[in-house]
Amino acid sequence: IGVIKYSNMLNIYLWPVSVKTYASAFIVDKFDGGDDGMMCYMAADLSIPCSSSEYTVIKVLAVASLLIVTPLTLGAFFICLLPIRQVLETRTKRKCSPLIDFVTARWKPKQWHFAMTDVVRRVMCTSALLFMEDVQSQMLLSIVVNILFSTLYREVNPFWDEATS
Repeated sequence: IGVIKYSNMLNIYLWPVSVKTYASAFIVDKFDGGDDGMMCYMAADLSIPCSSSEYTVIKVLAVASLLIVTPLTLGAFFICLLPIRQVLETRTKRKCSPLIDFVTARWKPKQWHFAMTDVVRRVMCTSALLFMEDVQSQMLLSIVVNILFSTLYREVNPFWDEATS
C-alpha cells in the first residue's frame, strides 16, 4: 500500500518540479555589453547567449516537454482515480483510502477532481510566471490567475470544510 501511495504522490508532485525546470530555460540575464549594447544570456547557463541557435533549441525542447508532460501527468492521475470514482463520490468520511487521501481529502465527495485543478493553479502561480519576460508582466499574470481561481473556488465551493471555503 505504501508503494502505491508514494508512487501516486511522486506522480502528482513531480510534475510542478519538472514544469519549473523547463520554465527556467526562459529566464534570462541581461548585461551591459559596452559597445555591443545589452547582452542577453540564459540565466541557468551564462555561456549560452539568447541570440544563439542553442538557446532556441533549448526553448523549443522546453515548450515541447511541457506540452507532453502536462497532459500525460494529469491524464495518468485522472485515469488512476477514474475506476474508484463511485467510491470517491459516495464517501461520507473525509478519508477513504490511504492510497489517495493525500489528494482527495480536502475536497467534497462530488468535487474530487478539484485536486487536479489545484495542482494546475499551483503551477500557474509559480512556474508559469517564469515564462514572462519582466516583473510587471509576472505580477499582472499572477493577479489575474489568482482572481480567476479565487472566483472559481468561491462559486463552486469544492472544499470539504466550510471554513476553508
